[in-house]
Amino acid sequence: MASAQQDAFLGYLKKGIEFQHAGQFDEAISCFANARRLNPKDWRGHTFQAITIFSKAVQERDPRRREQLVKEAEALQGPLIKEAGMLFQSPLRFYLMGLASSCRADTQGAFLQFKRAWDAKPELYERYESMELRRNVRTAYSLASLDYALVVTQYARYEEADRFLLEADKNLSADHPRRMQLHEIGAIISEGVGNIRGAIRHIEKCIEYQKARGNTDRVNDHMAEIAMFHLLDGRIEEAQAQLAKLPPDARSLKITHAHGRLQYRMALREPERAEKTLAYYRKAMQDAPKDRVQLFMVEFADLVLANTTRRNAEERRPLLEETRDRLEAVRARHPECPAPYFLLQKVFALLGDEEKSKQMRALHIQKEEEFKAIAKYTAKGKLRCATTTS
Repeated sequence: MASAQQDAFLGYLKKGIEFQHAGQFDEAISCFANARRLNPKDWRGHTFQAITIFSKAVQERDPRRREQLVKEAEALQGPLIKEAGMLFQSPLRFYLMGLASSCRADTQGAFLQFKRAWDAKPELYERYESMELRRNVRTAYSLASLDYALVVTQYARYEEADRFLLEADKNLSADHPRRMQLHEIGAIISEGVGNIRGAIRHIEKCIEYQKARGNTDRVNDHMAEIAMFHLLDGRIEEAQAQLAKLPPDARSLKITHAHGRLQYRMALREPERAEKTLAYYRKAMQDAPKDRVQLFMVEFADLVLANTTRRNAEERRPLLEETRDRLEAVRARHPECPAPYFLLQKVFALLGDEEKSKQMRALHIQKEEEFKAIAKYTAKGKLRCATTTS
């Protein structure tokens, strides 16, 4: 290639990368297309254009348009193989396939392709002039591992999730913005296996991250999370001390929930606190967004059920009817959740409606089985979720 033509080619690449970093994807795509026309045998024009199209696809909300963009990027693999000499088993090809899977919300597909790219022999990267691709693949593989851990955690497969989390932890750079999410998922996994101290250590890492960035509200929320972990471990005094560290004017749904759970635990231990705690929960449910009321409803209902024997029939029935109505509202909004059915079974039994109680028991078993079926389905390798690996 003539020197002037090569200079123009490199100029388009440089300008395209600048546009890409600025989020001006259309301008970047145009620059990379011009670079491809000048030198179709150089892998960079094809690759950077494909990666930019994938980046654009991630931000596209219309599913049909997103799929069109993914196919457009995938089509560039043909010229990469035929004109630029990309090896069929090259890490670059696996990397691009991983980006396509990521755009399609195929978590497992993205993870597997990025892993294939990461596992490729170092000499396969040498034909791409630098180790920049290797660094991109490392980040993509780390994020895919993190996304995979997140999905698996949702189905209580904690040991499996922990393996993927370790991969992300090992390969994700220390200053990556999603490293905090790694610790959030780590806390969920630790809680799931009963390691509450480990969960607290993960949340303390999140606090360090947010303090360094001056995110006071997030720091306060994480402090409230630590209090709830203490409560899970039965350490009421530690939870009280943790919540006492919060600024007096700190307000959030998570903080409200933590204070409510503290009162709930204390009311279970000291029944005379029950009325005050129920009043707290009524106010919390009134103020909470409708899709978050369930955060408080389960504990409200459980406390009502725990204190029914301390009330006479006249006092008990209105409270049980209130609990029934609130649980029915949560069930209508979250029909897939087993907890309301389980609690309604008990409430209807106390109200003397055995038929309804049996119906709720059957529905509770059904919802539990549906949840297990989904977990079993995902165990066969059919995981899907919205990822951010590109």
